[in-house]
Amino acid sequence: MSAERELVIEKIKKLLRMKRGGTPAEVETALAMAAELARKHGIDLNRVNPDEVPDQPIGHIDALTSSRLQWECKYAALVCENFFNVTAMCTQDRQSSFRGWGGSVRGKSVFRIKLIGTSWDTQIALYVYHFLVRQFRVCWATKRGRARNRHAFMHGMFKGICSKLLEQKRQQVSEAGLVLIGKAVARRKEYLDRHWPNHESEDTAPDTDAVAASLAGFYAGRETEIRSGVTAGGRVAPMLADGMGI
Repeated sequence: MSAERELVIEKIKKLLRMKRGGTPAEVETALAMAAELARKHGIDLNRVNPDEVPDQPIGHIDALTSSRLQWECKYAALVCENFFNVTAMCTQDRQSSFRGWGGSVRGKSVFRIKLIGTSWDTQIALYVYHFLVRQFRVCWATKRGRARNRHAFMHGMFKGICSKLLEQKRQQVSEAGLVLIGKAVARRKEYLDRHWPNHESEDTAPDTDAVAASLAGFYAGRETEIRSGVTAGGRVAPMLADGMGI
């Protein structure tokens, strides 16, 4: 479909939405203009859905750029991926620098956590990500008690946050909604495969059975309240799970 035709269809949609408001004369004029545009450009007016919106471009933003990648950063990113309509991934760049006239080389790794999605979704997820990283660290400092295994505490807290978010979902997703979610996930996966074709998954569960630390983290996660932020139009980020990786 040409760009010009897409613009015409979007204009027709706006005109059709006039049926929901405006004076009778304004509605009549809008519908007549929509019919004329459809006739002129060979568009079947009956097949134009005024509520359908074009797909927003998929991109990514860096939530973290650091020489270290701590567990709270990974788990915060996973919460965003499971509930805030983004795909999270980590990249590692190896950087080298020269020191002194002798030409010695020192290298270091730079880790980046990337959030992939639409502009709106990545901004919401970025807000949630930074809030959660702070929350993980505060809870480890104040709620760990006698727990000593930091990784197990962070993993338990991740599970606690996820269990609470699952319970707090405000509405069941309809079949149509599931189709839209699946389409969004597929678009993000296509973007991920195109830009990082050799990406791999990582197991984030601790390799030790530190029950006390895990339970302390779980209870801290259950106490965590996430507020995703609201726009001027009153929209909030939907908390929809694409598939849990606990």
